[in-house]
Amino acid sequence: MKIEDILNLTEGVLANTPKVQAIEAATVYPSKVEHGDLFFSSIQEDIDKAIQNGAYAIVYDDESIVKNDNEIAWIKVSDIQLAAFKLIRYVVIKKEANFYLFSKHELTFLKMILTHKTNISFISNDWKKAFEQILNSDDSLFICTDKELLQLINPDIKKLDREVDGYAVSDTLFRTTFKVGSFVYQEKELIPFHLEYLLRVVNSS
Repeated sequence: MKIEDILNLTEGVLANTPKVQAIEAATVYPSKVEHGDLFFSSIQEDIDKAIQNGAYAIVYDDESIVKNDNEIAWIKVSDIQLAAFKLIRYVVIKKEANFYLFSKHELTFLKMILTHKTNISFISNDWKKAFEQILNSDDSLFICTDKELLQLINPDIKKLDREVDGYAVSDTLFRTTFKVGSFVYQEKELIPFHLEYLLRVVNSS
């Protein structure tokens, strides 16, 4: 990706006149930086390490950062986290990925009914980990429980349907038999109070 494209995507300002014109990949961890990469950070020690590892461009938001290499691109942004996810939004469009906001209960029950590896990624609530997950994943569906983080990644937030055609057929204190559409789920380890969350997840699967 060209430095000019990075500037447009992050709404950053080029603080110098670099020799490099393009980058190969991006990361927020200095240990993962490889030759030709873009690195997001405002921590001097991490930036210095990234440069040693071959970073071609640094995106930062702290005016006090010392620019130790004038040959690479130094890109000043107003907020580094927001800038990182503006880049991710571009990646998401190319991936044609979908993002859903789940409650913690919904996420628990989704994990419960998944019986094999799928194309679903569960996004960490740590923004750096989330950045790396989305950037490096081939999955097409991402689940997040942090609304503020998800708005940074993809402002068009999707939620599960609240009205689902399903109901409990019978239940005891800890087991419930329920029906969703034409499918009956026999005596699952589920207290009736949590049925509404499970119905939403099953309906979306």
